[in-house]
Amino acid sequence: MAWKKKKLDFEIKNFSAGHLLILLLLLIVAFVSYPLGAGQLPRTDGAAHYYKSWLLKAGLDQAGEIPIWDSNWYAGYPLFDFYPPLSYYITVYLSYFTNAGLNSVFDFLMILSFVWLGIGVFALAKHLGFNDFSSFMAGAIAVVSPRLSTNMMFSGQYPTILAFSMIPVAVLIFLKCFEEKKHASLSAILIAVIFLTHHLTGYFAAVIFGMVFVLNFLPHKKKAAAIFAYTAALSMALALFWLAPFVAN
Repeated sequence: MAWKKKKLDFEIKNFSAGHLLILLLLLIVAFVSYPLGAGQLPRTDGAAHYYKSWLLKAGLDQAGEIPIWDSNWYAGYPLFDFYPPLSYYITVYLSYFTNAGLNSVFDFLMILSFVWLGIGVFALAKHLGFNDFSSFMAGAIAVVSPRLSTNMMFSGQYPTILAFSMIPVAVLIFLKCFEEKKHASLSAILIAVIFLTHHLTGYFAAVIFGMVFVLNFLPHKKKAAAIFAYTAALSMALALFWLAPFVAN
């Protein structure tokens, strides 16, 4: 019985199976992201997101500044009154300072997002008390889930992928806020980054953060309320430059 329990725990002291499983997780990511590695930009949404990044990059290259509107997009309304700007700014500036092509930066950031997602889910599951193998399965299922893997391979909903990949780590840090009474500022930054990358994904993440708060509010009412209020206020303040015109329009 003890042998079976040890086998299920899947732990090796010097080189834990967790390290091996993370490597396997990276191989799964490599398989899912093969179309990007082959230089095939995802169709449908991917082309639209590429265009907005190209527009900003062209303005930076030609005029030394990023344009705030385009007559061919959103009927001439400012580009980011209705859509968060962070994924495009990261793409454009990374391309500008590294002299890499936009397509290469797209591929790199999408693949990096899947790596971050898989490892983030693995770390969150471990923190919640699951063993290495269970944590690996959670990360692998997240990476190959049809909603995300088809996004990577075909549709290319770029901001969605970047924002979604940050949720597991953001939830982990938010949990630590209540357990260790610190990391609240880091948690607020991550929440703001998610919203500034893709607001609809941010709404989904807010439900999870709300559930974490409720579960921690019951045993630690005053402390949990203070942590939640601080985190929410700081994250909104950080995203206010985009949230204010978005709500106004």
